[in-house]
Amino acid sequence: MHAWARGLAALLATRPGLTAQEATPVAEDVSRIGHPLLGAWQWTNLSATSSDPAIGVFYPDGTYLTYESFEGVGIGFWRATGERTDGLVVTYQTLAGAWQSVLGPVEMFEPGYVPTGQLLEIDPLITLTLHITLDETLRSYLAIGQNVVRNELGDIVWTDSAIGKAEKMVEEG
Repeated sequence: MHAWARGLAALLATRPGLTAQEATPVAEDVSRIGHPLLGAWQWTNLSATSSDPAIGVFYPDGTYLTYESFEGVGIGFWRATGERTDGLVVTYQTLAGAWQSVLGPVEMFEPGYVPTGQLLEIDPLITLTLHITLDETLRSYLAIGQNVVRNELGDIVWTDSAIGKAEKMVEEG
């Protein structure tokens, strides 16, 4: 080894700022048992695209169920990544025809309407991915992430950032 190479190696060993950076740590799963996110939350979308309130329920097995009037029923999975941080991925199904009219699938309300099969659409498929941070009271959270809409071929046709807040629903009395 040349003297300059030994000198550089010695310098790098004494200056951690000059060495290679470690990769960003990957969030590790934390037990969901007793996690403060468990239960029902009222969600308010703060994104420019929608402000419809929704109700979402976080279950101990990691499943998540929500309903929002524009996007429909969302079924997903959540994981605790820390004492007050969580990750959530939700896929929404909308009622067939809901995207074609502000009134939704009006034919369902016509006299004599007979369901003909699948009422839920798979196109478009909406996926919401969020990073959740509970506040110090553990009674509200802020969620930041992304909405992705895909067509029937799985191609991304629209994306938008998502931000929202939620308040924990608790029994009074």
